[in-house]
Amino acid sequence: MADRTPRINWDDLRLFLVVARMPSLRLSADALGVSAATLSRHLAALENQLGTALFLRRSRGLELSRDGEALLTRCEEIERIVGRAAGPDPTSARYQEVHLTCIPTLARLIVPALPRFAEGWPDLRVVLNAAPEVSDFETSEVDIAVRLSRPKKGRFTVRRVASLPLSVWALADAPPKQPLVIWAPAAGRASRIDSVLREQHPGRRIAFVTNELASFVEAVRGGLGQGVLPDVVARDHPELVRVEGYGPLPDQEVWVVVREEARRRTSVRQLATFLGEVLPCALRAGGRRPPERGNGHAHPAAAVPGLA
Repeated sequence: MADRTPRINWDDLRLFLVVARMPSLRLSADALGVSAATLSRHLAALENQLGTALFLRRSRGLELSRDGEALLTRCEEIERIVGRAAGPDPTSARYQEVHLTCIPTLARLIVPALPRFAEGWPDLRVVLNAAPEVSDFETSEVDIAVRLSRPKKGRFTVRRVASLPLSVWALADAPPKQPLVIWAPAAGRASRIDSVLREQHPGRRIAFVTNELASFVEAVRGGLGQGVLPDVVARDHPELVRVEGYGPLPDQEVWVVVREEARRRTSVRQLATFLGEVLPCALRAGGRRPPERGNGHAHPAAAVPGLA
């Protein structure tokens, strides 16, 4: 009886391996030196030959189906047996990039630490989007997000790694009852911390609203008003003092979130682990508490060393 098992060329499976491991079809095509349209046709032909869908077509790109996950496991077993006789592996670090997003406050802690991570991944490209907006895992190509809230939708793994202490800060020689500087709504939602502030002082005038960290800091440093800043940011400005007279502000939890399909790549998993180690240390380094303003009397804040 004739063998009806489809004969699959290893080169076709190698194309599948590249696409399964890379963050996008475009990067896969670049690594292989073909057009995205050509690669897409090869994938469609392989799926037709196997009689199953290997990828699910999502708005954000390709996602492995259950059969695709099974085929990936088998192909990796074959790859380990036959070695790399076909030449350099386009899925090695030199062809990879990791898309990372976080708010500017945390970006200023992460970026100085990245050279240490790059020692183990000298050819990896990290693409950072430091923006105040909340990333939507359903519609973006983000691999890793460092966020101050746990996402409620999407396919991801999530880990709480640290807390971000917050306080109300003001210029040391400013009047004791200044107006407020507040954060602009992000993704249509007002800052929970600013809402607490306005509830505690309902008659306090709002002098300035912004969604950008540097502008917020300059407004407080310039004496425009009092505002909530992470302690790790305010510590770099000895002209600022912590202001008494406000109720306790809850610390912001810091989460490292990884898209489920991105976890297939070693570079993504290792960078997420690295971030989970770096952020608690960086935030603890800003733990010294400068003097506070009370009863209208201000004392200059003590200088605090920068991050190591």
